Amino acid sequence: MTFAGEYSQAVWGCGGSGCHVTALINKRTGKALSRSFLVYYEGDDSPIGEDILYMNKYSRLLVTYEVDEDTHKRFYNYYLLNNGDLDLIDKVSDNRPANTPK
Repeated sequence: MTFAGEYSQAVWGCGGSGCHVTALINKRTGKALSRSFLVYYEGDDSPIGEDILYMNKYSRLLVTYEVDEDTHKRFYNYYLLNNGDLDLIDKVSDNRPANTPK
C-alpha cells in the first residue's frame, strides 16, 4: 500500500506473540519515517498499541487506532505528513465500551 504518493508500507511480525510493526519507507530515498507503529493482541484478541486504520496514496493524512497498554483507553490519532515527518494533529478519545467494533 502506498502513502502520500511516495511511501510504501513495510510490515513485520514479532514471532509467535501475534504482534506486528509497520514502518513507512520513502520509495525514492529508501529512508523510513522516524515514526513506526506497533500493535499486539491480548489473549481475548484485543489490540494493544497503535495500528494504522487509514492511509491513501493521494493524501498526507494517516489515521491510527491506539489502545493504551496500562489504562486500556482508546484513541483515534490523526497524523499529517509534513516535510518527511508525521505530525500528530489530533487525538480523539473512543468512548465506546470495550470490544465494540470500530
